Amino acid sequence: MLDTAPSSLDGHRLGIAAAMQKRRLRIVSTTTHLLTRLDKAGAVAQTNVVLHARPARAVVDSINTVGDSIEDFQVPFAVEAHRQALTNTRWRDAVRDPQQLRNAAADVTPLAVGAVGTVAAVGAALNAMNKLGSSDGK
Repeated sequence: MLDTAPSSLDGHRLGIAAAMQKRRLRIVSTTTHLLTRLDKAGAVAQTNVVLHARPARAVVDSINTVGDSIEDFQVPFAVEAHRQALTNTRWRDAVRDPQQLRNAAADVTPLAVGAVGTVAAVGAALNAMNKLGSSDGK
């Protein structure tokens, strides 16, 4: 170590500092992207409160917990917290929101159409069986 020239040590220090800065930027970028994805998932949960009130509340609470942990992780990297915690939408408020009602209708419509289609298919099958039975003279 004593035989190494000071200029090569300075070059080594600069290389380490550059690598640390690159790693810091990658960590900040990745965790910020993760926070953005969490907020988007929370927004989806908040728009489906009418039909899924309890799961939506659980998702929002989990997202806030994980988001706080990520922000705590970012503190040593000198990243300022800019994220607002998500708030849970009360079911009564969601029922009064036209967008929530449209989301609920869009969620239920395929189920209703599927149920009606199934009932119609069963009815058609029973009708066909009745016609077959009456043509056999039974």
